[in-house]
Amino acid sequence: MNGPRWPWLRDTIQDADLITNVWKFNTVRVNMFPKMENWNIAGNMDLDAIVATFTSRHVVTMIEDHDFTGSYPAAAGITNSDGSYSMSLAEISAYWVDLANKYKDNPYVWFNLMNEPGLGGLSVDASSARWKEVHDAIITAIRSTGAQNIIVLDGHNFGQEGGFKNQSNDSAILTNGPYFTGKYSNIVFSLHMYDTWMDGLKRLNAYLDTAAEKGLAVIVGEYGASNNATTSATAAMFNATVPRGVGRIVWSWGSEDGGSDFDLTKKETTTQGAGWEIDHTDGSKPTNLTWMGNVVWDDTHDGLTLPVTTDIPLLVNGNFEAGLDNWLNWSGALVGTDSHGGTKSFHVASGAAGGGGQFIILKPNTTYKFSAWGKVSGTPEGGNAAVGVQYRPTETSPDEDQIKHILEFTGTDWTQKEVTFTTGDGAASANVFIWKAATNVDLFVDDISLAEVPPIVSNGGFEGGMDGWMNWSNAAAAPEGHTGLQSFKVAAGGAGGGGQYVTVKPNTSYKLTMWGKVSGALVDGSADAGFQYRPTETSPDEDQIKYFLTFDSTSWTKKEVTFTTGASVAGANVFIWKSAASVDLLIDDVQLAEISPDEVVTDPEPQPYEFVVDAVHFKGANGGEVTELPAGGLLTADVSVTRQGANQPVTVAVVLYDPNGEVVSLSFASKTMKDGESDTFTGGFTLPANTAGYTAKVELWNNLQEKSPLAEAIVLPGAAPIDTVAPSAPTGLAASAIGSTTLTLSWNAASQADGVTGYIVKQGNVVLADNVTATTFDVSGLAYNTSYTFTVIAKDAAGNNSEPASITAKTTKGNGNSNGNGNGNGNGKNK
Repeated sequence: MNGPRWPWLRDTIQDADLITNVWKFNTVRVNMFPKMENWNIAGNMDLDAIVATFTSRHVVTMIEDHDFTGSYPAAAGITNSDGSYSMSLAEISAYWVDLANKYKDNPYVWFNLMNEPGLGGLSVDASSARWKEVHDAIITAIRSTGAQNIIVLDGHNFGQEGGFKNQSNDSAILTNGPYFTGKYSNIVFSLHMYDTWMDGLKRLNAYLDTAAEKGLAVIVGEYGASNNATTSATAAMFNATVPRGVGRIVWSWGSEDGGSDFDLTKKETTTQGAGWEIDHTDGSKPTNLTWMGNVVWDDTHDGLTLPVTTDIPLLVNGNFEAGLDNWLNWSGALVGTDSHGGTKSFHVASGAAGGGGQFIILKPNTTYKFSAWGKVSGTPEGGNAAVGVQYRPTETSPDEDQIKHILEFTGTDWTQKEVTFTTGDGAASANVFIWKAATNVDLFVDDISLAEVPPIVSNGGFEGGMDGWMNWSNAAAAPEGHTGLQSFKVAAGGAGGGGQYVTVKPNTSYKLTMWGKVSGALVDGSADAGFQYRPTETSPDEDQIKYFLTFDSTSWTKKEVTFTTGASVAGANVFIWKSAASVDLLIDDVQLAEISPDEVVTDPEPQPYEFVVDAVHFKGANGGEVTELPAGGLLTADVSVTRQGANQPVTVAVVLYDPNGEVVSLSFASKTMKDGESDTFTGGFTLPANTAGYTAKVELWNNLQEKSPLAEAIVLPGAAPIDTVAPSAPTGLAASAIGSTTLTLSWNAASQADGVTGYIVKQGNVVLADNVTATTFDVSGLAYNTSYTFTVIAKDAAGNNSEPASITAKTTKGNGNSNGNGNGNGNGKNK
């Protein structure tokens, strides 16, 4: 809301009824801008009247100082180059002391000390330290007046805390918050959510969870939707804060001069897009609300449906007929009148480098087609003139790791260029950019298009279960995924798999990518996936062309292969097949995408190994040979090796891998072996007490640094993993057929992945039965008219017991019947 010296001059008090009774806001943030005195801005100067108007309605009135956006007060006051004056730390402390003395008896007045402070040219760490120092001084001054009003501290880095892209390292609030809550009472922290939080739901959930763990009260002190980035951030904000009951304040009510792009109402039907321009003021929902106005109205009227969705187009105003709306002007960007289609284009004039861009949301592992029309005024010199798409693999990836797909323009006539690309597992901070490094030419760009290409493989993430996939044998959707909730599983107990027929083009290059893992060592076959096709419809099986991806790790592993199809393609399919009967194979995130021919990786023909492992003998602590890893004790391996070829260094290693595929023990010996030479190497190590899921391997490497294999690994598997998961507790425990000395207990069956073997039934602390296989049990020998407590516990074959379910029932006096029921489960909710 407009406060003293705020440059938007609309009178705030006149809208109090609309704000509180029609829009139903319970909090207003009153923006004050003391340095605007330099320009004789003097609107809404009666702060007392504003405070009285809203607090008399029991509306929280948060007053804030806007002078230090992106900076901090210094030790001395500063007269800025524009003539305005920035208060010193002592002066701003005195400013707040005056306000504290005035409003300390009004609990509805909150003090928001500085709007969006820092970085102010400082490093993240230095800004966080200065944030603490400045706020500490001002809070101490306020509390010295006896004022216990709630004090609100905006996060640093323009209030956005760096979007939490580097986790707690970005956040002044999370770093310093416990200091303030330990020293002062009534401290609230405020996060502002704009473009830095684009596509930020996961990050915001992590931020709020961390704040809760630290016992910090956090609100969203500003949010607003004006473009793709801020609309995405606003949706994330609602989806994270509403379930948690976190307060949120929208920017803004609006300005009389149209100076705010964060519109609550549609400018097609209003003047400024402001909140007071709704077409219904009787409390019914207005019909001229923007997307943001709609979600804000629903939020304040308890009608918001989660999750909030955006329907954000991939790219907005790609033909520039709306000028530069939704485009960022990074430097020198103009609206051009020389256009390919329509009447306008994006123009970067000669004389300097420059350009602009638009933030977009790209999905991981998705194929897109990007195109643009462009031209230059001459031959570019000293740099290029380009349009493109760029993104980072992760939120914290450095600039040099950005992935860029670039279209360069060198001709003076309008030319269309396009590129098809597929994103990786992450696509953070994505944007379409227009940039001209060549200073000697004008660049004109028009009719930019970005569209998602339908996937060649449908349901490659298996979130639709087995939809689109054939079950050739022993295949099913599994409730475990690399991403998402499901994957394709071929279970242990036999060979099996499945596939999907796909349409691909002849003489075209593709990349097949997928993630997979197995449940243990491959000792009786392989676990593969891949792509195969026939040159013609009638080609026999032996003429099929196949590209394999083999999975042998117990951790999710990404594999990919590139290839180019032949002159004709028939019966093309993506296949998943496991011949190793003893393990599970899980596959997820299958993607087949068209690529350019120069992206195809041509592997050299594999050369036969020139080392032969003649024999391997694994021995336990007693010296006897073992066929699986023992639990604890010393394991040794005697390895006999013969060299077939020229002199070659070899490292013979005995390696122990944990269930996640990580190396936990290593014993090795190295030497150079001559052609025809045989030798025996011995290595070993002490095993952990529990080797379930572990694997020992004998491996031959070229050296210990590169570890290039010189022979097939020999595997000694570990025991099956120990089941430590307890069954669920029985539910619905009830007593029926209650007599004077007997009754019947019944319950709903418990569950466990490996099966429930039975139930323990107890009367008080006395076990009545320890292996009931039914879900009923008759109790006899009871005393009449007596209360008893009965407990039922589920158990599995590994000896894991569930939580108990209990009930109290009372026998009759000798005739009649009574019934009791109970449930050992409870639900609690903390607020």
